[in-house]
Amino acid sequence: MSLKRYKVTGVTAPVGSWLSKSVYDARGELLAEAGSTVNGVLLERLRHIEELEVFVDVKDNIEEPKAFGHKDFVLEESIRERVVDSVKYIYSGISNSEVAYESSRIADTICEVIGDADGGFNIENLRQYDEYTYRHSVDVALMGAFLAKALELPEQVVKEVALAGIIHDLGKTRIPLEILNKQGKLTDEEFEIMKSHSLYSYEIIKDEKSISDAVKYGVLTHHEIYSGGGYVLGLSRRAIPAYGRLIAIADYFDALVTDRPYRAGMSAYEAVSIMKDDAGHFDSFLLSGFISFLVLYPVGTCLVLSDGSTCVVTGQVEGFPYRPYMRNVSTGEAIDLVHDLQMRGIKIQSVLQEQAWG
Repeated sequence: MSLKRYKVTGVTAPVGSWLSKSVYDARGELLAEAGSTVNGVLLERLRHIEELEVFVDVKDNIEEPKAFGHKDFVLEESIRERVVDSVKYIYSGISNSEVAYESSRIADTICEVIGDADGGFNIENLRQYDEYTYRHSVDVALMGAFLAKALELPEQVVKEVALAGIIHDLGKTRIPLEILNKQGKLTDEEFEIMKSHSLYSYEIIKDEKSISDAVKYGVLTHHEIYSGGGYVLGLSRRAIPAYGRLIAIADYFDALVTDRPYRAGMSAYEAVSIMKDDAGHFDSFLLSGFISFLVLYPVGTCLVLSDGSTCVVTGQVEGFPYRPYMRNVSTGEAIDLVHDLQMRGIKIQSVLQEQAWG
C-alpha cells in the first residue's frame, strides 16, 4: 500500500479516502476523528469545511502513468530565451522600420517552432520568465499563432497573428513606469492612461508598409469586447477585426495564468472557467477553438470524478480537453471518458491540490 496525502475541501474529499487529522467545527466541536473513512454521510457533515487533509491509497501495483496520445507542444528554453531577447530589443526605442523588421523575424521563428507541433499546448510553457511585458508578448504571439494553426488558417495568417501578438503591447513603452508597474489597483485616471497603449501600439506601426492592415487593426482592437464596451473604438461582434478578436483571447488567458509579483497565476482550467463564464467577452467560435488545444489537466494531475472515484491523468484526447485519459488510483482501471459509452455521464468534479506523481 502506498499513501498519498492531499489537501481538499469538505465537498471534494474523495469517497474511500480517510482523514489524516480530526476535524472540528467553528465552535470547536468534533465532527470526525482522524482515520475516519470518507463516505456520503461524512461528506454531508464536512461540506462547510474549507480545508481538509486526506490520505488516498495508491495501489503498489499501479505503475507511474506514462503519457499517451499526442505529445504536448514544448518550446525549447534556448529558443524562448532568444525570442524574448529579440522582443526586448523592439521595446528598447528602435526606429519604427526596425520594429517592423525585427517583429517579422520573431514571427517567423514562432511559426517555425510550431510548424510541426502535435498535441496540446501546456501552460507550463508560459512559466519561465519574470520580465512580464516581454514574455507576455511572446506568449500571446505563440498562443495566437497556435490557435490560427489549430483553425487550419493559411500560413500567412498564422504568421500575421504571431506578428500582431509580438507588437500588440508595444505602446506600453509610452505609458509611465509608475502606472505600468503599479502592483495595486489603478485609479480611474491611471486606467484611462493605460487604455491608451493599444492606440500607441497602432501609431508606432501604422505607416509601415511591410505590416498589413489586418495586423495593424488587430493590434488596435485587441481590447475590444465582443458584446461591446471595450476600447479604444468601442466596437462589438464582427465589427471587431478578426485578428483583434483572436489576440484578445490569448492576451486575456495569459494575463490570468501568469505569475505576477502580487499574485500567483491560475491553472489552465481555472482560467478557462472564468473566460467561459464571461462568454460575451469573446468570440465564442474562437474561444472554443482556443480551449480545444489547451492541456487543462497535465499528465500526473489527480482528479475527483462525479462518481466519487479518484483518478490520475495519463494522457490527452485530441479535441477533448475536459476528458483526458485517466487511471483509477484505487483499482488501477484505465478510464476513457470519451470512447467508453458507460462513462459518458461521468464528469470531472474537482482537482486535488497535489499531484499523485510529480
